[in-house]
Amino acid sequence: MIKRVLVLGAGRSVTSLIQSLNQLAASYALEITLADQDQKLLAQKTEHLSYVSSQHLHIDDQLLLSSTIATHDVVISMLPPLMHPTIARCCIAHQKHLITASYTSKEIQDLDQQAKEAGVLLLMEAGLDPGLDHMSAMKELDDIRAKGGQIVSFRSFTGGVVAPESDDNPWHYKITWNPENIVRAGAEGARFIRNNKYKFIPYHAIFSRLDKVEIPNYGEYEAYANRDSLHYRKLYGLEQIPTLLRGTLRKSGFCEAWNVLVNLGLTSTRFFLSNMEKVSYREFLNAFLPFSPTLTVEEKVARFAKVGLDHPIIQKIAWLGLFSHQQTNIAHGCPAEILQKLLEEKWKLRADDKDMVVMQHQIMYQIDSLAHSKTISMVVKGDNAMLTSMAKTVGYPICKVVELLLTQKLTLTGVQVPTIPEIYKPVLDDISSIGVIFSVR
Repeated sequence: MIKRVLVLGAGRSVTSLIQSLNQLAASYALEITLADQDQKLLAQKTEHLSYVSSQHLHIDDQLLLSSTIATHDVVISMLPPLMHPTIARCCIAHQKHLITASYTSKEIQDLDQQAKEAGVLLLMEAGLDPGLDHMSAMKELDDIRAKGGQIVSFRSFTGGVVAPESDDNPWHYKITWNPENIVRAGAEGARFIRNNKYKFIPYHAIFSRLDKVEIPNYGEYEAYANRDSLHYRKLYGLEQIPTLLRGTLRKSGFCEAWNVLVNLGLTSTRFFLSNMEKVSYREFLNAFLPFSPTLTVEEKVARFAKVGLDHPIIQKIAWLGLFSHQQTNIAHGCPAEILQKLLEEKWKLRADDKDMVVMQHQIMYQIDSLAHSKTISMVVKGDNAMLTSMAKTVGYPICKVVELLLTQKLTLTGVQVPTIPEIYKPVLDDISSIGVIFSVR
């Protein structure tokens, strides 16, 4: 009988999850523990939640981690993916279920048999992206196949952006999730298949090879390819499909400016800079540019980007403060860390700002040799900087899975992702309660 749930990590995406679990607890006599190393954050997240207690826990304290997991029935990890194998092995040892919103690594997949033997579910990719994208896609794909349809093209795009009413900067973007992941987006390059031709995009070209995506009532977005789309052929049952692409959405104009920062080297983690605290952001940027006795930093960036000084790319970089004399106040770090600190200041959500999650699946299929198409779109807005749409769409599916475990409607074991009806149907049936609506055309 599931009675106690442990949530590891009190970061940005946890707020809605904890509140949803607190509501669930009232019906199921559930006890929830939120564990994190930041005691101030714990106090903030658990305030006014009757069924949620807090525990100070550092992930490196293996003994305390193990003993804490041992006293709970379900573990939800909202920690960085690198920590999940350690947590998963501990869950298997204590025969506790684990749910995360992170991608399934090979190290986690290798634990499948051990988890099955222990009667433990290791549910990965159960948040938004990956998560709701899997669930909504599989619902449509399964429906089409049930009608005898053959899928010939599947393209799926998701993005966390800022809502139009809170869009007040030239990047049309604000941070709603892990800023480190934002800075390093695309670093692994991308692979996909289009018209039966394999496509490979290296990091330096990710943000210059874009697709255009129209979101009903919200205008045009641009999409860059996301990681390894080929992995999803087997996962979605699309082994023979001619076109399969997954991408990340941004407002038009974002990628061309970000591409300049990537190709200058400002997102690199491959080397470290020391004694940077009194160095200005202008000096930091200039360190990546060719020497010139006559050109200004602005002119050198414009020449590198092959645009004029009045181009939106230059305006975006100027707005960030990279041309300013403000000191970095960072003693040492890789370029990505120095840039990240600046972005966290400039792209920060104000207390009353609203973020927005946008998603679209584009499916082409055939039935009796007749061509059909279907476009499924989703837009969800947040309430404020704490109750973001990102937190809602990551947290709600996880909470629903906990309820399925509580009511014994989910009895799977081993390493799983939510592409099966036992998971995606109940989640999608109830997701409208938090304002998640999928429109089909």
